[in-house]
Amino acid sequence: MGVSRLSWVFNLSLVITGLCLLSACVSLGLILPGLLAKIGIAFGVVCSLSLSLVGVFPMNKIEPHAFAAMTYFRAGLVMVALFSLAIVFQPGSEVIISRWYAMAGLPPLLSFTAFLILARVNSQKESAALEVEETEREEVSLIVVAEWAIFITLVVWFNLIANGF
Repeated sequence: MGVSRLSWVFNLSLVITGLCLLSACVSLGLILPGLLAKIGIAFGVVCSLSLSLVGVFPMNKIEPHAFAAMTYFRAGLVMVALFSLAIVFQPGSEVIISRWYAMAGLPPLLSFTAFLILARVNSQKESAALEVEETEREEVSLIVVAEWAIFITLVVWFNLIANGF
């Protein structure tokens, strides 16, 4: 807000994407058998709603934005881990999706982990990267690359899982 006249489009897309992710998480958790899948739903709900809140609280409202964003990244990591484990540990008589599809969870798990490590290690650089004011930035920011990797790997992961049914 205040940086781009079309920032509302990006923020609205985050809200809508969070709601889409919400339905995907709940559906996946209801389809998969077992407790891990049901706990995955809970983390999926937190992850999804947090993503929507990132759009509700743009970067010019940095405190709620940062809280929502970090909640999304942390809950997303746990959500993918739980759903991947739920796929691995399906009861033999109730295999809904091939256990091999759990491997599809590795790229988003690595992306979420990389982002969280970079955020922790580079907390000074991270806060500078979040500044709305015009600042001199690196040509390529690893933390931004990790954010985009999360987006891409999460979309691919859900598509692979959906095609596995």
